[in-house]
Amino acid sequence: RDFLKSSLALAGSYFATAYVPGAVSSALGVTADKGSYRFPQGLASGDPRPDAVVLWTRVEAADGSTKAIETTLEVSTSEDFEKPALRRSFTATEATDHTVRVVLDGLEPDTVYYYRFRAGEDVTPLLGRTRTAPLPDADRRVRFAFFSCQHFEEGFYGAWRRMLVDDENVPADEQIDFVLNLGDFIYEYRGEGTVAKNPLFYANGDPRAVPPFPGAKGSAEDYSYARTIDDYRHLYKTYLSDPNLQAARARWPFISTWDDHEFSNDSWQSIATYTPEGTASQQRKVAANQAWFEFIPAMLSDSQSSGALDNPARDFVFVDVDTKPETENFADEPNNVAAIGSMTIYRSIRYGKHLDLVLSDLRSYRSDHAVPEAVAAELGRGRSMLPVELVRVCDAGRSDNDGNPRDTIQLGATEIPNPRKDSPPSHVLGDAQKAWWKRAVAGSTATWKCWGTSVPLQPLRLDFSDLDPEQSDLILSTDAWDGFPSERRELGHFLRDEGVHNVFALSGDHHMHFAGLFMDDFDSENPTPVGTEFSTGAVSSTSVFRSLLELADLPKFFSDVAFKDGDKGEKVELFNLSVLQGTKASMVAQETNDLKQATAVRNAKQNAHLSYFDSDANGYSLAEVGPESMEIRMVAIEAPTTDPETKPSAVRYTARFTVPRSDGSRPPAIDGPLFDGAKPFPFNLA
Repeated sequence: RDFLKSSLALAGSYFATAYVPGAVSSALGVTADKGSYRFPQGLASGDPRPDAVVLWTRVEAADGSTKAIETTLEVSTSEDFEKPALRRSFTATEATDHTVRVVLDGLEPDTVYYYRFRAGEDVTPLLGRTRTAPLPDADRRVRFAFFSCQHFEEGFYGAWRRMLVDDENVPADEQIDFVLNLGDFIYEYRGEGTVAKNPLFYANGDPRAVPPFPGAKGSAEDYSYARTIDDYRHLYKTYLSDPNLQAARARWPFISTWDDHEFSNDSWQSIATYTPEGTASQQRKVAANQAWFEFIPAMLSDSQSSGALDNPARDFVFVDVDTKPETENFADEPNNVAAIGSMTIYRSIRYGKHLDLVLSDLRSYRSDHAVPEAVAAELGRGRSMLPVELVRVCDAGRSDNDGNPRDTIQLGATEIPNPRKDSPPSHVLGDAQKAWWKRAVAGSTATWKCWGTSVPLQPLRLDFSDLDPEQSDLILSTDAWDGFPSERRELGHFLRDEGVHNVFALSGDHHMHFAGLFMDDFDSENPTPVGTEFSTGAVSSTSVFRSLLELADLPKFFSDVAFKDGDKGEKVELFNLSVLQGTKASMVAQETNDLKQATAVRNAKQNAHLSYFDSDANGYSLAEVGPESMEIRMVAIEAPTTDPETKPSAVRYTARFTVPRSDGSRPPAIDGPLFDGAKPFPFNLA
């Protein structure tokens, strides 16, 4: 442990032990005039354990100096700091962009601690508040929020202020214990797509925009996506300049995983996918990992998993790699292996008797998308809206058709060559992580096993074959688990065969609220439920429905089942009905404006696992787990396109769900949704 501590200090990690109230470890920094230093990104905490938590800040000199800064951490169980548990100084250096992350142990379980950082006479503007986890056998309910997708340039962060205000106005025993970050904390690009078309402005008229990237030192080149460590740091500093996000990180400990935008959109391993052929980006992957480690407080190397389960997580260690072109077996390319191995973030966290969090990394070890981008391009598609059969055959590779892969794939009236008949099956987790995941969920003794999966598990498909047998059913996104059905089926079968009960998955990525059952095999004629899933809408990124409205080239066959004109000239979310009841139901609704007639022709098998779906939901979600049930509240806010300043976003509705605990004698089930507020279409017509 001493060797570990000394080596990690080089990567920006510091360790400290709290003392009994009244005892103080003191090593104050040098004095300086007030105003000499500032903390522009606030402070934060992460990965609470019963006796430890990570504390974080970033400090900078007001005169722009890059010299090392002595920064003092103060911790107390009282807001007035009359009984400090720790006062100790650390050095913030240019090597880690003057970020400071301290693994603080020696704490009491299930206890609120307050903390602040000082540099000279200056102190962090916000007071930090964190809470340690209860002991593994503590019989108490656990409450937490979960979120995803907070594009800085597509929306304001009034959702965070909403969460803060609501939490401050409930009794202490009903407040949020921690916040689960499911990824896309930043977006690696600036000024593209909907951002360019729909720029945002603060109340004072200033644009809400990410400034140009600094790039390589001395470079003034203005480009659209992060390439270097300075670029990724630039993004975190910009996002964390928001006062509402700062306030949230100051109030609650965050537990974090990542999705793609922390590195590169729709990425796999160290491949960026801005072009159909993909681009090897090993140096960018290392830079992205380093920036995440510097700005996201997470307990990796020094954490402990539940029971006897080894914790695979490891802190970032810099590796010097070259950016080598993609090879046929890119997974084994030495620079790719080194870049991925620079940090490991998948881990489990026990939180009392009733909750085990199992956090996965769905980017670093996955294979390329099952359908080759060149094939998708020939069909006039990208990684969205691809035929179900094409994805299923390509994903299976040489295991298709019981090991006798077909030479061609039939897509409605079209037949194409099978591009992956000689390739291995696709995967998301990778062998090591998959084996660990199975041990984690099967070995857990907690009442509820929560799987933090950054992309959704459940299929979201459109049944165009119900309108015309010559058409193909389409998958909404092959970047999610629906693009990797064989490994998803393997995990579902594992839960079923091992008798693992009370598993629920939490996901994000898709910019909409939805909920439903996790099946052992979604493509079976008679699937068996093995768990539940709740996928939360984006904090600020443009909702799927609003994105569809902005697509000028949306084909008519798709727009007809995506939206319709409402009574007041607004666009109605017909897409919700298409996903829940089928495209035929939406076509009848489009033609007759009569939901009863539409429902009469619904497809009973259309995404039958879904309990709820709203493609136009921004917001966040709340979870509460206890001995007999698990409850979810999905909070939908008004579109976050107007500067709320420091006011909370208005709530459109809250959808509430309950999952009763199962002893294995009955399958998992979801009760709900029950609504507070205005129901979304088509639930408002029921």
